[in-house]
Amino acid sequence: MHYFTKYWFKKGGYSLLSRVSEFLLGFLVFMMMVRIFSKEKFGVWVLFSTFTILIEIVRTNFVQNSFVKFYVSSKDADKPGVFTSALLLNIIITLFSVLLFWLASLFAGDFFEMPELNTMLQIYCLVMLFSIPFTQFVLLMQCRYDFAAILFSQLFRISLFFFFILYFFFTNTKLELSFTVIAQAIIAVLASGLAFILTKDKRELKLELSGYWFKKMFSFSKYLFGTSVVSMLSNSIDKFIMGYLLGAPNLAVFNAAQRISNTTDIPFVAVSSIVYPKGSEKLKTEGMASLKRFYEQSAGIVLSVVIPFCLVVFIFAEPIIMLTAGAGFADSAWLLRILVLSSILKPFDRQSGSFLDMIGNPGINLLTVSINFLLNSVLLYFLISRFALAGAAAGSLISLAVAVIITHIILYKKIGINPFYSFVFAFHNYYHGLSYIKLKLKTKYIALRT
Repeated sequence: MHYFTKYWFKKGGYSLLSRVSEFLLGFLVFMMMVRIFSKEKFGVWVLFSTFTILIEIVRTNFVQNSFVKFYVSSKDADKPGVFTSALLLNIIITLFSVLLFWLASLFAGDFFEMPELNTMLQIYCLVMLFSIPFTQFVLLMQCRYDFAAILFSQLFRISLFFFFILYFFFTNTKLELSFTVIAQAIIAVLASGLAFILTKDKRELKLELSGYWFKKMFSFSKYLFGTSVVSMLSNSIDKFIMGYLLGAPNLAVFNAAQRISNTTDIPFVAVSSIVYPKGSEKLKTEGMASLKRFYEQSAGIVLSVVIPFCLVVFIFAEPIIMLTAGAGFADSAWLLRILVLSSILKPFDRQSGSFLDMIGNPGINLLTVSINFLLNSVLLYFLISRFALAGAAAGSLISLAVAVIITHIILYKKIGINPFYSFVFAFHNYYHGLSYIKLKLKTKYIALRT
């Protein structure tokens, strides 16, 4: 209990608050944008966001895991070399991403029959370049477990975009999609400046070229790059296929339901930002055997939040859709019920990939993600072309279940994990949580009586 409260509540508290704040503001932005734009325009924004989210996660993951892994385990004298190597990787992957976006902007608009998409992708190249410092400083904060600084940095960035959209929502001023992307570029510059200010102990920001660390980190990251690309394509392929086969309005309807079901990503992302550095540390100090319980406990923490949420959303799907997206999207409530079922599997899917990387098997992780991508792509194309939106929801659920089964068979053989124990931990968390609240109330009552 001491470990649970001291580590997860203290470190996880900042991380969870960061993700909750980011999600809530992002969700409010979604609620305003879905009312500012027509279904057609909002569908274009959904597809554009799919491109940008995909590339941002790939960019971050390419640098993040190797940076965190080697920074945490390196000596103080080596940390500037690790930091500089991570910065070089950050610049390289960003320039590569800019090139991809520029090439995509030459044909994406015509391919999806969304002409505005080309200009938006070109402008976003500036957003990526301006975000290099922000990504670097936030990852350094994660290496140092400085989750309070991460909270303020990310909250500042999303808040600026929130107030930008809020202005157009209340003034009924016409907003162009391309101008929205220009605002993101300006915000990226301001957020990078604040992240630099909040970075403590700037002595480690000293640049020190190290061929040894660059080669070691690049060798580790190349597998993660492939894994991230394939994984994100697998997660995004449904939107690309829908955009091509069904058009922007149907894509907007699907996104309305998916945005709500994705709420379950909050606890996972919050916990995962702590799990990877802590897991790497435990692997170094306690060995492979220590990771079994650590995996089951971390997944259990996520499930203890996800399970009640899924029950509430499944029961009250209609009013939730009406409240968040408006009457025009009421027909997506049945989609929400299907999508929310996959939220029970997501913690296992995400955690398994992180742990395969952590124990030094990024190649196996890449292979399993590639198999899932191929299965997901074929299944989704077949089901969407025949059953439209219902096919997209069913296909995503089936392919996710297959991916979880494959990765957990591998992890069982590697470290002996049992995913069913995660559900046991989840219900233990309810017991500990209620006991903690009961103790606090009792202490408060005694204090008032005396």
